[in-house]
Amino acid sequence: MKPFVLGIGGFDPSSGAGITADIKTFENCSVYGLGAVTAVTFQNENNFSGLKWITQDDITNQLNSVLSYYPLEFVKIGIVESLNVLDNIINHLLSVDNNIKIIWDPVIKSSTGFIFQSDFKENKLFDILRKIFLVVPNVSEFETLFDKINVTSKNIHETIIRENLCSVLIKSGHTDPYNHNDLLYQKEGLTVIHGRRLDGFEKHGSGCVYASAITSYLALGNNLTAACIFAKDYINNFLTSSDSKLGFHFNA
Repeated sequence: MKPFVLGIGGFDPSSGAGITADIKTFENCSVYGLGAVTAVTFQNENNFSGLKWITQDDITNQLNSVLSYYPLEFVKIGIVESLNVLDNIINHLLSVDNNIKIIWDPVIKSSTGFIFQSDFKENKLFDILRKIFLVVPNVSEFETLFDKINVTSKNIHETIIRENLCSVLIKSGHTDPYNHNDLLYQKEGLTVIHGRRLDGFEKHGSGCVYASAITSYLALGNNLTAACIFAKDYINNFLTSSDSKLGFHFNA
């Protein structure tokens, strides 16, 4: 039986991002994807007109329906209404199984510019980063999140050790004319996840897909470094899969 993986995030009618993009990625990476919805969005790959947040009780009821039935080791979380809601989801997951590893894709705004959240309080953010396994921000998201707790790319490794925080993967943390590398900070040190530069291949939902691929490869038994390397290959194939902003998934 394939391992079960749970995605928690918003519903995107175009299926380019959000929970349906997570499920596509899970299935193509040979894990079985489960889902819980945090919001219903009104968007396509080019326009975002709004969303409706799902209540905390309804999110919890969705979680209970899968947590009570399926064995889960890895969970990926996307958009949430606030850090308080995120913290409540994390606490609920860990109350059911303290060994669940959580990967957080901190979607702060959509690719079309809609801002999902901005209430990043220092104490709450540190608390969350101590409970989860990995956070996967892009450079802009990293600066938004970590500037609030006086963390930069220069001192992030020592902060992870001192504050006992989760691992951090900064997407596009290092670029040059030929490469588009990501920076993986773990307690053991820094690993550069190498990737070629792909200009002109922007895709709606690429952050969701990348984080979901990492989660999938972890569930298949890979360590974090290997999972990020495999996921980098997956996302590069996704980015070059079409000329439009909607990407296609191919069997990994």
